Amino acid sequence: MFNLEKLKADHRRALNDHKSAVAEATRIAGAHAEQHVRSHSTFRRRSASSLKDDTRARVVRTRGGALLKLQWSKKHAPFIEYGTGKYRMTGEYPIRPRRARALRFVIRGRVIFAKKVMHPGVRPYKFGWKATHSAGRVLEDRLEVGMARVSRRF
Repeated sequence: MFNLEKLKADHRRALNDHKSAVAEATRIAGAHAEQHVRSHSTFRRRSASSLKDDTRARVVRTRGGALLKLQWSKKHAPFIEYGTGKYRMTGEYPIRPRRARALRFVIRGRVIFAKKVMHPGVRPYKFGWKATHSAGRVLEDRLEVGMARVSRRF
């Protein structure tokens, strides 16, 4: 004979364990993605508040479940991630002076002034894609361990 109440209680516990295992796995994968950007990005840190330090992982709830998203508050993040200029359809882009009347460059010992120059572009670094891919592998491994633990208890 089956004890239906015990089965229902075990099922509820298994569902709660499943939910907490998924939450823990996504939290760990998000932390891994943030750390991956900080330690494995190949672009150079040019300021104290670099994109490497600005990376934030967050879990977005969707109708089908949840997504782990990386986001940056810096507006130049897409240019470093996807590239600019000849690496994209947009072509090269102009650089103009902000506070002066002309740009000043020293090329081969000669001083050159220009009202604008065309920048050839920045290559794509794909640091976000690489971090997301690495976090996906971590998430998969953590879920496998967590689901095995849940199934053993049920």
